[in-house]
Amino acid sequence: MATGSFFAALGYKLYVKLGTSASSIPTTSAGMTRILSLDNTGIQGTSESTSVIDYDSEQGFQSNLITSQSYNIPCSMNLDVTDGGYEILKKAAIKAADGTLLEWYRETPVTDNSGDDSEVHAGLAQIGDFSEDIVAGNIARVSFTLTGYGAYRFYPQGNPIATLTVTTGGSGLTTATYNGVALISSNPAAGIGSGKGATADIVVAAGGDVTVAPTIVAGGTNYRVGDILTAALADIGGSGTDVAPTFTVATIS
Repeated sequence: MATGSFFAALGYKLYVKLGTSASSIPTTSAGMTRILSLDNTGIQGTSESTSVIDYDSEQGFQSNLITSQSYNIPCSMNLDVTDGGYEILKKAAIKAADGTLLEWYRETPVTDNSGDDSEVHAGLAQIGDFSEDIVAGNIARVSFTLTGYGAYRFYPQGNPIATLTVTTGGSGLTTATYNGVALISSNPAAGIGSGKGATADIVVAAGGDVTVAPTIVAGGTNYRVGDILTAALADIGGSGTDVAPTFTVATIS
């Protein structure tokens, strides 16, 4: 079996949508168009580094410090001029110089019979190196490269949250019950998601902290036991120097 056929058989799915630099990284494939006949969409990361002296050790060993990272996604597909995904790619390639970006969302198939939701990568990218090659007769190939615009997001294979435990209670919050609060990664700046889409009812006690585990309203997807989550201060009666609580995923469903 050819490599391309093997890739397609595994069931990777790439969804795209036209966007701009103001677009947000997609958290769902809803409203996006799937690229059909795809046989490659592997993520290739690159990094730049500088040599530094590590003074944490007595000897002062020399080591490399990563200073920047980027990624490219070389893609190829069989040409179908009536396919909606192909049309989006073509538009994004033609208008790339005008600042048009591509919102992309890639699902990795689950192959371990776990019943988990699929691993997800998502981001914003420019499209370049767009080409169409006639292979034989009426068979043609399309290839293109997605060049990352900022970092991509990664959501590991997982399932909805079933229960949480309180890791830290926070402080300075306004006493109340806050319904349907979005749960977010405790370190969103890292660009690595701890799942997506979960919401919960959170009770802030009289002391301005959270002492009781939140009640899950929507379990979301792609969570793992041990993920650390928090909530935006504005969603739970906090502001300024107040401290948001953190929660640990205890069980998934």
